[in-house]
Amino acid sequence: MSYLTDKLHIQFQFNELMTNCELFDMIANSVKYKKPFSMARIGDGELIILSQEILYSQEFIRQDVAWSTATSYCGVSTPDIKTRDRLLHCIKTADVVGVFANDDFTNRMFSALDYKPQTLCYAFVNVQLCYNKLFIELIKENPPLLIGSWSEKFEKYLYDKLNVRVKGCYIDINCPNDIEKTVDYMNSVEHDWSLVSAGVNAKIISNIMAKEYEKVCVDYGQGMNTLLDPKYGDRYYLAI
Repeated sequence: MSYLTDKLHIQFQFNELMTNCELFDMIANSVKYKKPFSMARIGDGELIILSQEILYSQEFIRQDVAWSTATSYCGVSTPDIKTRDRLLHCIKTADVVGVFANDDFTNRMFSALDYKPQTLCYAFVNVQLCYNKLFIELIKENPPLLIGSWSEKFEKYLYDKLNVRVKGCYIDINCPNDIEKTVDYMNSVEHDWSLVSAGVNAKIISNIMAKEYEKVCVDYGQGMNTLLDPKYGDRYYLAI
């Protein structure tokens, strides 16, 4: 492996992650008391974007990361140092950061950054929130704004399953150039909180909405399509 640094002094352990219920309580209380909240879940896509010229060279990424020149996987293509730096800022200012514990890539990347977030959750908690009945009640009592390519389908799904009409939905977020117009749309709609499924861009949107506009913004990732995509079968469902 062609690392630019062999630092490995930061480790993430399972006992450092808050439980899914603790995270939900943080989200629910933020919505209830209108307290700004931002979330940054860091999976493989985010780690590659962060790694540019810090852990991996652009040449290595181009040759070894199949999706690196397309935005379809995580909403960003490489090289993109500006988005790397925006993502790092979001991680350092987020209220909670999602990571994979005991994961070599995660440990190496944060070691290269020489930074360890203090408030942590499981990176794939987004796909598990559907099993939390209180999360479902929050959607019913205070419908969110939906952002992402699956948001129109998810809007219909929530109406069919919960008889909920969301505050609005926006699908035109495909790359970093779409972030500002997405934020403009979000600020044109009255809402208390949002579920944003937009890859790396979701972290930046979440940060802007929380820090600049005092909203609750949840990085929902694959949370919408895991409930909608037939390939997942009955694995994911709403805990109604």
